[in-house]
Amino acid sequence: MNLALKTADTAIPYDPRKILIVDDEPRMCDSLKALLSSEGYEIHIYNSGKEAIKHLEKNRVDLVLLDIVMPEIDGHRVMDYINSQDTETLVIFITGYASVESAIEALRGRAYDYLKKPFEYEELLKAVKNALDEKALRSERKRVEEALRKARDELELRVKEETAELTRTNELLHQEIIGRKRAGDQIRRLSHELLVAQESERQRISRELHDVLGQELSALKIGLDTFIDNQAEVPPGTRQRLAELSKTVRGTIMSVRDLAYNLRPPSLDQLGLGQTILQCCEEFSAKSEVKVDFFATGIDKSTLDFNTKINLYRLIQEGLNNVKKHADATEVTIRLVASFPDIILRIEDNGKGFDIQNRLASALDEKRMGLRSMEERVALLGGKMRIESRAMQGTKILIEIPIKDKKSGQKENRSDC
Repeated sequence: MNLALKTADTAIPYDPRKILIVDDEPRMCDSLKALLSSEGYEIHIYNSGKEAIKHLEKNRVDLVLLDIVMPEIDGHRVMDYINSQDTETLVIFITGYASVESAIEALRGRAYDYLKKPFEYEELLKAVKNALDEKALRSERKRVEEALRKARDELELRVKEETAELTRTNELLHQEIIGRKRAGDQIRRLSHELLVAQESERQRISRELHDVLGQELSALKIGLDTFIDNQAEVPPGTRQRLAELSKTVRGTIMSVRDLAYNLRPPSLDQLGLGQTILQCCEEFSAKSEVKVDFFATGIDKSTLDFNTKINLYRLIQEGLNNVKKHADATEVTIRLVASFPDIILRIEDNGKGFDIQNRLASALDEKRMGLRSMEERVALLGGKMRIESRAMQGTKILIEIPIKDKKSGQKENRSDC
């Protein structure tokens, strides 16, 4: 799965240069054209609003220097036309009939700036540069937002496809189990393959999210943070908008990293099984407001193979999910003890409890696979699971799994999980 996101350094930046001057004073137009052409801008001149509108109907313009008082069609009507076309063209009003009211009206009409004649050429050049810098920034922001949208849509599509594939695999597996109830060995083999496939798929998606999309988003954030590093004068609004974009990308990076961690926690290799489960319990408690009392002993001293570690982690993860969805509990106690020849896991809550036989039967009919999934994982590890529960007296799950470490001949095979 390739979710690479093109960043700013791989795209050609848009450089706005096209300026339209609209003024009924020919000398003013010629003077402005000479000034702005010397700065490298592409200039077009019209002495009436009607001619300017005809030009705008057929041509893209980055900036319009627009006089307000003109015969037939004044500057405000030209501004109304530009707004009606929903273009990204910016407008700077220039007029000799300036007043506070006219300035307010111009700015309300979505004009970028307002200059009163006569003005200094330096003032005009600065206003033009600021406007075109704003135009370039808006174009870049639009491009970045579109790239993020495409990356998000592709990610959602891939996740849906993978989820649909896992769902179809589950359905095929259950049909096989129903058709071969007496074939116990076949059921265990298929269950094993499904769980291994799920872990393998989770690891692959997690790696793609972290190594591909996460890195590309990080590169994008760096590009945004350094976009204006070598520019002498940057308007405060530009700097603020770049900071807002960078903050949005940072939030997306954190979401992607959380998703990758949930699919396959890297701390399982880095910190060990006990510390990883402790972090899982703390995060669950913070999100669900259910107190979790976790204690482990001997688990990190034993040389467990990776298959045993990941399945113990999933058992506790699924047990907490069941508490959150069904138990209405306020406290959960988890004990994980490695004492040769067995690993003993106990998950106990103070929730509302349930009738075990009815719940297991209804769970199969309703395709709710929480407890069934835990039973399959325990069977995969060669262990046994017992459930104790009564109405309004909580639920206790007891699991015993024989220790199979690398020293006893059980090889660690991370490529399968």
